[in-house]
Amino acid sequence: TEVKLLGEFRKRLTDLDLNEEWTSDYNLIRWIRARDLDLDAAENMLRTSIEWRRENDIDQILSWDPTPEYRY
Repeated sequence: TEVKLLGEFRKRLTDLDLNEEWTSDYNLIRWIRARDLDLDAAENMLRTSIEWRRENDIDQILSWDPTPEYRY
């Protein structure tokens, strides 16, 4: 069942242009399982997470140079 859902889930996400790490079987199955095999809920959760990560530039967090008020 999960293998079938995995293929469908991957098809739904093609417009996001995700890298191989995000689209690995291991990673995608985690999202599916987190929503008890409900693909609509899993897709919504993943899309919301990706949007938040992009809005907050999370993938660049390690190269962030904090402004003086954030330095101690």
